[in-house]
Amino acid sequence: MKKIFVSIPYSDDDKRIVQGRVLSATRYCARLLQEKNNPICPAIFGHLMLMENPRIDLSHDEWLEYAFAFLTDAIDEVHVLKLNGYSDSIGVKKEVQMAQAMDIQVTHVDI
Repeated sequence: MKKIFVSIPYSDDDKRIVQGRVLSATRYCARLLQEKNNPICPAIFGHLMLMENPRIDLSHDEWLEYAFAFLTDAIDEVHVLKLNGYSDSIGVKKEVQMAQAMDIQVTHVDI
């Protein structure tokens, strides 16, 4: 079972775009799980926590730190979902840089 970190762009002023990105990531993670992989997507977890408690007040950098805690050398691969905005996302760029620094394979995935 591969441990796969799923990276997506998250932030957007339009909540519908954020919802769509999270839904796409959730569907992709479900597919990975069905294929007997072990996906992890901090954006999904963070989104669910914000839905439960919208008063969570973390800066963008604090959210990135939260996500980076899951990106360790125990991860086998990073999958970047090529959702609208992924190439401009600061978080996606940093996650890719971290993975490359740890020699973790990075794959860009068309959805």
